[in-house]
Amino acid sequence: MNGLGRNLTEKERSTYCALVKNPTMNDRELSEITGINLSTITAIRRRLESSEYYSKVRIPMVQYIGAELLTIAYGELDNTISRKKRDELCDKYAKEHNNSFLFITSDDFGILMTISKNYTEVKKDVDELQHFLSTNKMLGGKSWQYVMFPFEVSSLINYFDFSYALNLLVCNVPYKVPEIDLKYKKFEPRTLTNKEKAALIGLVENPSLPDNAIAKKVDVSR
Repeated sequence: MNGLGRNLTEKERSTYCALVKNPTMNDRELSEITGINLSTITAIRRRLESSEYYSKVRIPMVQYIGAELLTIAYGELDNTISRKKRDELCDKYAKEHNNSFLFITSDDFGILMTISKNYTEVKKDVDELQHFLSTNKMLGGKSWQYVMFPFEVSSLINYFDFSYALNLLVCNVPYKVPEIDLKYKKFEPRTLTNKEKAALIGLVENPSLPDNAIAKKVDVSR
């Protein structure tokens, strides 16, 4: 790491946990909830980010803009293939399939997550993934398993919330389990203008940039 190759101080731990728990808060708001001076919060945040303790990600709520299904594919991989070769193949596959947003592999196992507009699209993805794994001799002897979650009849619980895990590793403070609404929700489709589409793409692709820099990239006003 670049600059924090040591144990975190108490203020750094508090700031770290607050950043992850409250990703939309600015430094002033983080200062208020942690009781740490504003300038100290800003300095710690910059050190943590530059030292790669965390990175910013914006997750689009795709169920509002035409996606119906989240699909998780998982299964064994042939561990006789070199890790370098496998990583190259999987990276190429992910880049060629735009609806894939997460691909994780170990020496003998893999998980792929995709977003799809409908079941027909999922079926094509399943066929293409099986063909990819088979053609490149990556299967570990068994076909992969597939689990589909239609957004309208599924509940997104603890959606990429790392604060609980971070609490166990770093914070050492009581964790309040959030209230979870298990009722199904109907997502009314939303129509975006061309400028809104450009802004959304710019926000997702450049989560660490300020608004004025994103505006220049996507050619809209701040």
